[in-house]
Amino acid sequence: KDRINREFQGRETLYEKYLSKQGRTREEVRERLRRAIVIDSYLRDRLLPFVPPPQRNELLHYYQSHRAEFSRPERREMWLIEVPIEEFLAFRKPITRADEQAATKSAREKIEAAAAALAKGESFEEVAKAYSLGPHREDGGAWGFITASGDRSKGPLQGRWAEPSRILFELESGETSDIIESGKCYFIVRAGKVEPGMEASFQDAQPQIADTLKQQRFARLRADFLQGELDKITIGSLDDFMQKVMNAIPPSKDKAVTVNPDLNR
Repeated sequence: KDRINREFQGRETLYEKYLSKQGRTREEVRERLRRAIVIDSYLRDRLLPFVPPPQRNELLHYYQSHRAEFSRPERREMWLIEVPIEEFLAFRKPITRADEQAATKSAREKIEAAAAALAKGESFEEVAKAYSLGPHREDGGAWGFITASGDRSKGPLQGRWAEPSRILFELESGETSDIIESGKCYFIVRAGKVEPGMEASFQDAQPQIADTLKQQRFARLRADFLQGELDKITIGSLDDFMQKVMNAIPPSKDKAVTVNPDLNR
């Protein structure tokens, strides 16, 4: 399911067509995955007890080297009403100074009408659908969550949206801005849900770090073990060896998974 969502836009039909071109069936793919899981489970049972737990200095070094893994920047939902001046210009002919002034006046009147509608108590979503000329008009001006930038003097978004996205992080949840003029465009921005930033302390992060380091050591031990088994026999490649290991596992009976004793050799 994860692969279908990731590589085939979540569409079962696209995945089926791909398998058909490869000459494979879903049952074959499922069986191969099942056998791979059995091998991994077997190796974990056999090798994981030999993985030593990491020392405190190793945990601290990992924490200091991977701080981003244990922090989350602040995020806010952005709702935006946007009225670009260019929407009131006719580009089929040369643009004069008078044209620009007239377009600016029309854009200003439209954003002021939107502000007046909000002041009367109309919902932001309905006002955005009625007055916004931005890319998310049909969604009621909903942009989703915007992540704060490292420099609070700059907005997390670029271009004409830089200024309204900067002001977004000055608002409280549910608060709406005044009219903003930036990049030849008028905006009204509203802050939706606010998710504060966080940073896990070293003490809180230790269990996660210990598990990560243990899994890394297991992966190395697993690779060394498989390579050692490969060196004992004469097979063309590691892929061939893994295929033979998988083939050695008998089919399950009544959903009970058994492992061939020959794997212990």
